[in-house]
Amino acid sequence: MKESQSDISEIEKSKILTNLNTIVLSELKPVSLGLALLYLIFSFSHFFFLTESVRIIMTSTAAATVFILLMINLLLHKLTVPPSNAHPVGALIAFLVLFNGILHLYLTKDPQQTTNLTLLILGTGFLFLSSIWYIAVILITSVSWIIVAVTFPESGNWFHFGFFMLSSIVLSSIIHFVRKRTRIHVEESHIIETKQNLKLKILISELEESQTKYKDLFENANDLIQSVNAEGKYDYVNKAWEELMGYDAEDRKTLNFIDTIHEDYRDKCGNLFHDVGLGKSFQSIETVFVSKSGKTIFVEGSVNPQIKDGHFISTRAIFRDITERKKADAELEKLHEELKSVNERLKEAYSDVKFEKDVLQNVIQDEEIAFITDSIGSIIAITEKARNITGQSRLAILNLSLAELFEEGYKETLKEAVRLANIKNFHSVNAIMKTGKPAAIEYIVNIMKLNTLKEKQLLVILRIETV
Repeated sequence: MKESQSDISEIEKSKILTNLNTIVLSELKPVSLGLALLYLIFSFSHFFFLTESVRIIMTSTAAATVFILLMINLLLHKLTVPPSNAHPVGALIAFLVLFNGILHLYLTKDPQQTTNLTLLILGTGFLFLSSIWYIAVILITSVSWIIVAVTFPESGNWFHFGFFMLSSIVLSSIIHFVRKRTRIHVEESHIIETKQNLKLKILISELEESQTKYKDLFENANDLIQSVNAEGKYDYVNKAWEELMGYDAEDRKTLNFIDTIHEDYRDKCGNLFHDVGLGKSFQSIETVFVSKSGKTIFVEGSVNPQIKDGHFISTRAIFRDITERKKADAELEKLHEELKSVNERLKEAYSDVKFEKDVLQNVIQDEEIAFITDSIGSIIAITEKARNITGQSRLAILNLSLAELFEEGYKETLKEAVRLANIKNFHSVNAIMKTGKPAAIEYIVNIMKLNTLKEKQLLVILRIETV
């Protein structure tokens, strides 16, 4: 499910550019207000501290700048400004500051006032996320300074402050390009993560749809479909089995499969169950069931083992009531063909279900940091990497609430996420896990619902938050 940043489409690149402009637009409001307050202070300081020849011009210019900046701030709050206009507005603010700085430098002929321009250059590096607008502001600022320096070469050490300007430009450029690259990386990562989450949701939806489809096939089949675990208890029976045998869910809690076999066939079926547990499959076997009411039912069917990681898990069996066939040999061929057809459907269904499990297992192996919980968030399985991160033993973690593995401030968030995942099939939150280490790591906690035959379960996958 991993994607590289080269997979970003042209449309998504355009969206990234819009997002960068939106960031700058949001920053222009505090910048314009802050600069307005700064130039309000300058208007007073110019009046009291500058020489008479410069005082009136600079005080008036600073006051006018305050007014313009406040108007810009007001318009940014009142009007809906398109993100594409963010950098032009930012450039307008920068040129207001540049005009004040250049005018002050020109009137005083003091190269020390270059400091005002270097602050503008550094501020531009922090604010702008468009290289074209950034370079335009830096270029105009540099040319303006050079014109003043050439005009009054004898008035001070312009060469020294020229190097000061150059240093500020280099530092500002580093700030600009690093900040821009970081923001683009964040936006690209967000797009990739969104696409991955969408693919995951589609995969989960397809798995659930497939599970529903084949569960409906089993439930509504006329054949008797059953699954018996390694202890001989019934894991699953379909409706046809319940209706014919008469045992309900409460009865099956204590019912052993051998109790439903006619006593003349119990030894045979006991031996067959042992062989299936060793990995053998049996086709077209005949036996006799006994219903809850004591009715004798002749059945014929197939039994196959379910093996996982080399261990026997349960039997899968499809039986057909052939009681009437015993009385009418003429129906034998017809019943046999129907049984073969059902067997093929079962194999196809099992193949698809196995594919679903393999996909799910690959997801967990890819992510590595994963848990499986019941519907209320109690942990019933954990990957080795997840156990290592918690710093606890597997025995200590199993049956523990998922929320207990995270910091105190995130427990209620995790409990709510579990509840929402049960409702919406998928939910994602950010949380910090207890690790006993001084450095806290924030994870993206993806929780998705799994519908198994026995009970509802949740798959929890942790991914490290990227910035």
